[in-house]
Parts: sequence; C-alpha cells; structure tokens
Amino acid sequence: MQDASGMIGRTEARAASFPPRPSLCVGDTKRVHQKRTGTGSIYSMAKHPKHNCTLTRSLPRDRSIRWNRFVVRSVVDPIYVSTMAQEHAHSSAVERLLNCEVPLRAQYIRVLFREITRISNHSLASTTHAMDVGASTPFLWAFEEREKLLEFYERVPGARMHASFIRPGGVAQDLPIGLCRDIDSSTQQFASRIDELEEMPTGNRIWKLRLVDIGTVTAQQAKDWGFSGVMLRVKWWAYPSQPGVCWDSRRAAPYDVHDQSDPDVPVGTRGDRYDRYCIRIEEMRQSVRIIVQCPNQMPSGMIKADDRKLCPPSRGRMKLSMESCAV
Repeated sequence: MQDASGMIGRTEARAASFPPRPSLCVGDTKRVHQKRTGTGSIYSMAKHPKHNCTLTRSLPRDRSIRWNRFVVRSVVDPIYVSTMAQEHAHSSAVERLLNCEVPLRAQYIRVLFREITRISNHSLASTTHAMDVGASTPFLWAFEEREKLLEFYERVPGARMHASFIRPGGVAQDLPIGLCRDIDSSTQQFASRIDELEEMPTGNRIWKLRLVDIGTVTAQQAKDWGFSGVMLRVKWWAYPSQPGVCWDSRRAAPYDVHDQSDPDVPVGTRGDRYDRYCIRIEEMRQSVRIIVQCPNQMPSGMIKADDRKLCPPSRGRMKLSMESCAV
C-alpha cells in the first residue's frame, strides 16, 4: 500500500496495486485502484494508472528442484500447437550447456517429429489465414489432414498436443513397430493434399487482390527487426557474409541430422503476404521430403544419452544395480 494523499479532493486516499487476472496470463495489465480511508470501499478511478507487466512462472526455481521432464512440460504447455518444436529447442539448449552428445537414432526421431510439427503448424497458419480472408474450405480440408498427423503424436507419447516426448539427452521412448511405415504412407498422401490446398486459393483473383502488395516487408526492415523463418525468406536478403543466399537455420546452422537432409529453401520476391503464403506451402513440401528420408536413414541403437545428469537408467539396469543411478 502506498500513500496517495490528495488524489481525491481533500480526502486521504491510498493506492492498492492489483496483479493481472487470471494469474495464468503471461502478459497482462496491472491496475492501480484507489481506496478512500474511513469508508472501507474500494473503487476504480476514471483514469486509474495501468502498467504492462509480465508474470513469472518461477522456472529457475522449478529447474533446480525438479527432474528435467517436468521442466520441459512446464515450458511447452502454453504453446500447445507446437509442443515438439519447443521441446526440441529447450532440450538442445540444455545439451549444449552440458556438452551432451545425443545418440544418432534419437536425432533422427527428433527431426522426424520436428518436420511433422512444421507441416501441422504451416497448415494451421495458412488455412486459418485463408478463413480470415474469406475462404473457409481450405481450413476444413487442412484440419482433416492435420488430425492424421496428430495421431502420430498420440501413438508415441500418448498425447495429441502436450507431448513431453523430446527431452534433454534424447527422447522419452523408442518408436513403436510399424509407425515409420504409417508415417511414410501418410506423408506421401499428404503431398497430393498440399496440391489440392494450394489449387483453390493460390490463383484466385480475390485472394490475390487481398494479399498481393499487402503487408510488405523490405530487406532493410528484415535486417533491422531481426526477422527469421518465413518473414526473413520473403526477400532476397541474407547476412552480409553470404550475399545473395537466402538463410535457413537448417542449412546455415544445422542441428541434429539436418546437415544430411539438405532441404531446398523457398524464397519470395516481393515480401508481401502472398509471398509468405506461397513460402509456407512450399516449405510443407520440403518437410515431406525430409520425413520420407528419415525412416530410410535412421539407424538402430540408443535413444537416450548415457549421462546420468540428464537421463535416468533403464528400469532393468536400475533393478540390477542401484549404483547405475550414480552420476
């Protein structure tokens, strides 16, 4: 409580700071309300101060007392449409800090599900965008195909969205028998579905009128604002050390086994909304290529690093010797 005498005429008043509601919101507004002493009533001023703020989730403390899989879950839960990608980013950061080498099979599994997530996200972004512009059919078609991709999530970690599958040191468990075959057949079918999704809006006159030369981003703006992903590739701009080469982290700074996949990098020419739509469609095709390659190149072997700081021993090894849990 802070003294705020003189704010309401001659009556003594106090300012009370109320945190954002609901408490689960990451970014919200903190409001300051006024209380008139002697009446016991709290009321809002006509122009009470507002402050943008961010709530802490106490993740540093959580990391210090919990096992890593619970920490991963708390990081990715708010971003439920892209959980595998967020798990991968968090796990890779932890592995770099601890200089941990991830087994090759686990790297292939990660890339496989990372590209499935990319297709799922791009189909969601492109078709909801189409629905906002005025075309609802692509949205319904894409969600039918997206449900098939989410079934692969369900078959591995048991959850359709909050996967908690990619963890520091590897992955939670190995792929079930027959999953790679089903993924291969489904992605081959999805490649033809991409053509159908693209055929309806891409050449449509109304679609182009609402997207072409709208929301244009210049090369200098992309550089100044630190864009990445599709927002960066809509222009023929790259870092000064690589003039004329479009930038994709999977090629410029490959992680896991992306150095063996070598996807093509689609780029735009105008930097507008239409270019961003076309790039997402083409990136889904490139993800299909990578998904088809992964099961054919995936070796057998371990799926977790032999590092007790990150990965607990197997149940059989632990029952054989309790010393196997030692770091």
